Amino acid sequence: MSTPAEKRSAGFVKMKLVRAFDGETIRAFVKSYLESGCTIQTDGLNIYVGLQSLVKEHQSFVVNKGAQPLGWANAIIGNAKIFLLGTYHCRPDPKHLQAYLSEYCYRVNRRFWENQLFPR
Repeated sequence: MSTPAEKRSAGFVKMKLVRAFDGETIRAFVKSYLESGCTIQTDGLNIYVGLQSLVKEHQSFVVNKGAQPLGWANAIIGNAKIFLLGTYHCRPDPKHLQAYLSEYCYRVNRRFWENQLFPR
């Protein structure tokens, strides 16, 4: 059975290391990195309240045990962990973590355009 959030592939991936996980930080991220015409999907956490005024559509899913409405988000995060451990064989130094996450996102966002990896 498919969930409302299920797609055939993940969309554009952006990861940003943040100092605090709160509503103000999330809204600043959305304003800085997302277009107002986009659709975002989040879990039901209360820090995401107010995002609907910043984007075209905000889909919020309450995650119940056994359900995975945000399957692609979970897959991207899990793959990032494997990428970091598999590539660097240790927990990365926090001062370099943003660079490692940016590299991972670069690779994910260009996975279907291998011939464009180096020219860009």
